[in-house]
Amino acid sequence: MHDGGQDVMVWLFASPTGLPGVAFFNISATVNRGHGWEDPQPRVMRLAGFPEHDPTRDALEIPAGWTVTLIGDELCLMDADETPWLTTDLREFDSAATWRQQFRRARFVHVIYGDLGGIRVEELLDLPDQAAITIHRRRRWWHWPR
Repeated sequence: MHDGGQDVMVWLFASPTGLPGVAFFNISATVNRGHGWEDPQPRVMRLAGFPEHDPTRDALEIPAGWTVTLIGDELCLMDADETPWLTTDLREFDSAATWRQQFRRARFVHVIYGDLGGIRVEELLDLPDQAAITIHRRRRWWHWPR
């Protein structure tokens, strides 16, 4: 995580839109900014261009410059400045083979972010659609025979 937090939970899922999906939630520290307690992680992500949850939105937002890469078994979510926000090893997931097949066919990954510091566990399951992140594929100078 960008804030150095290690308490991150990650789920892979098949989105109802047909996209491969990844949801990640962390427990980040709160800080007192003088006017009250604030969780800095969601604010920092918004400043980096990641969309907020919006239950009135009828489609996934595609944040400019954000990408997802898959190199070997490592999945990485990065912002426009190439700052990594999530890095996870797909070998840790039972559904990785199916998810990887979806990933190969997709142009976007459905991404949901939440922070457990300000949300109850029951609410995690009801988070609205949030973002579709562009899949960045490394260009190869050769082509495999078909």
